[in-house]
Amino acid sequence: MKVHWITLDPKSQRGRRFVEGCEAVGMESEPLVVTRGDTSNIVVTADMRSNLTRSELGCMSSHLKMMDMAANSEDSWFFVCEDDVDLKGWIRGWTVEGILDREENRVADIVKFHMHALPLMNKLSQVYANGNPIFIKDEPLDNMAYAIRPAAAKRLVETYKSGNKWIVPGGVAVDVWFRKLAMDGELYMNAAPLLGEMHDLDSSLISSKFVLRFRKVGDETVRKTTLNPTTNRGVFAARLAGETVLEFKKEIALAVVAVSALTALIYFATRQKSK
Repeated sequence: MKVHWITLDPKSQRGRRFVEGCEAVGMESEPLVVTRGDTSNIVVTADMRSNLTRSELGCMSSHLKMMDMAANSEDSWFFVCEDDVDLKGWIRGWTVEGILDREENRVADIVKFHMHALPLMNKLSQVYANGNPIFIKDEPLDNMAYAIRPAAAKRLVETYKSGNKWIVPGGVAVDVWFRKLAMDGELYMNAAPLLGEMHDLDSSLISSKFVLRFRKVGDETVRKTTLNPTTNRGVFAARLAGETVLEFKKEIALAVVAVSALTALIYFATRQKSK
């Protein structure tokens, strides 16, 4: 199966690592090189300008370019990845083809391979049963990695594209829009969170180190917990909290110092005024 991947620079460290991951699992890769913040293929409404960042609009543009390509594909599935996907980071050794061939996905329009860890906290015991992934419907956000049927992509093109411009209603991010389409019955969506991220690199599309580091904590905790399954949410939450503290110990220490200094400053300033 070919991997169609979104990147700002295929020759960057991130790009080279992505290709190495494809080669490691024996998958052919084809990059879609995009420009940060490009919105040339979408109608940008006032709601979008107020609700979405420039990076989120660029992310939407990139995925809708992939929809155009998928709609013209002759393959049974069109596999899309952002370039921070770790294709070697499977849980329990599943493959893309193995997931897509499962009974649950024979009627699916889109199958997602990654979800943020935190929304999984209340669903962790549902994700795996007897070593097999259980697919979650409608809930998943994050378009980091997914496969879509060309027929479904074509329906989206015919419904939401006018000329060379996509019209996305509601002023929402593209992953939220996909979820809404699923909840409204326009897409049959499944998800099994089986792919990891290369968190040690900045995100190419939404460059927040803090968000990425926090996601790393959650994703790695999900990975560890699914490898040693537990249905105890308290245990999962404790592990997540512990990992968070370890990951952010320097930041936490600096924050404590900053808050303490600010509190002391306010205290002394208030005392001076009272005199």
